[in-house]
Amino acid sequence: MLASTRNIIARFGSAGAFVRVPSALNIKQPLVHHKPVITKCLSTSTVTNKWFTKETRKEYTLDTEQMKGLADNDKITLVDVREPYEVYGGRVPAKRYVHIPLGFFYGAWQSSEEDFEKKFGAKKPKPDEEVVFMCRGGIRSTFAMQLAQDMGYSKAKNYPDGWNGWEKSLD
Repeated sequence: MLASTRNIIARFGSAGAFVRVPSALNIKQPLVHHKPVITKCLSTSTVTNKWFTKETRKEYTLDTEQMKGLADNDKITLVDVREPYEVYGGRVPAKRYVHIPLGFFYGAWQSSEEDFEKKFGAKKPKPDEEVVFMCRGGIRSTFAMQLAQDMGYSKAKNYPDGWNGWEKSLD
């Protein structure tokens, strides 16, 4: 099927969104996966469970208290990579918020600023801006953060507590 190019395809969660990542991105960190539902690697290498981990290094993550401070002060763009049915249950009230399901993330990040704003109703973050990625529990957002960093967004961070952590902090 894709014998001439090396691509990785992963299925995320029960919604079945597939993401195709060209190996030209030169991803330095292992790829991640929310639930090991179906995973295929269309290359000579094999994907194992060690690839599916959450980013926890402090220089790439924010905890819930840091997230609250930044979201309230309009200092970050929060990119929520959960599926639409998950967002219906609630979202972090960040002033600069954009919802891009993970299956659409790569294409969205490659689109022009006009197309991005038309499709997602928010301005596309610039590579030098602080961007924080979140999902429900930190796995999908780690994957999105890694892709963004490889596309030049050096200030991209992950909120590994995700919606689960945010919801617990409201109690």
